[in-house]
Amino acid sequence: MKHTSYGFDVLALVGELRFKHHYTLSELHEELSRRGVVTSKRNCERLYERYLTLLRASVTDHLREALIEVVNEHGGLLLSLDGVQPEKGNETLYVVREGFSGSILAAQNLKSGSAEEQKRILEPIEQLGFPIIGLLSDGQHSIRLAMSDLWPDVPYQYCQYHYLKDIAKPVMDLDRKLKTGIKKNL
Repeated sequence: MKHTSYGFDVLALVGELRFKHHYTLSELHEELSRRGVVTSKRNCERLYERYLTLLRASVTDHLREALIEVVNEHGGLLLSLDGVQPEKGNETLYVVREGFSGSILAAQNLKSGSAEEQKRILEPIEQLGFPIIGLLSDGQHSIRLAMSDLWPDVPYQYCQYHYLKDIAKPVMDLDRKLKTGIKKNL
């Protein structure tokens, strides 16, 4: 890649470690060093930013063709937006996916995660011109606001995984208290 001595294989690894395995930047630096990729912590951050730049520029003709197939098969796109925060105090990575194909349409680090910032992530997807038939998220209020501003008439659904996780929380809390009580009695 221009202006760097690292190949696309290293950038792909950085993206995989950060997105798939949720590595922090410090963990990313350690893993690259362990694999023999000599770099500094600051340069790890730069490599990650370059990966995000590539990801943002990834709406290629190939992806457009895949989205056209989705529209032909399902009548439109199903968009999901979710954030991943590797550790407290770090920026949150927000990723927009198309649900039927699993394609990543956008990804960006945000410091605040406000509805306006998230709307800026979604606007280029709106400008692609494909019909949107459904919206999905973890229920975060700012995400719902951003989605409803851009697509007020498109149905929204709370993610089933997050829903089930949320309804299981009180049971898990009670189970934890019961387990603690049993341990005390034993």
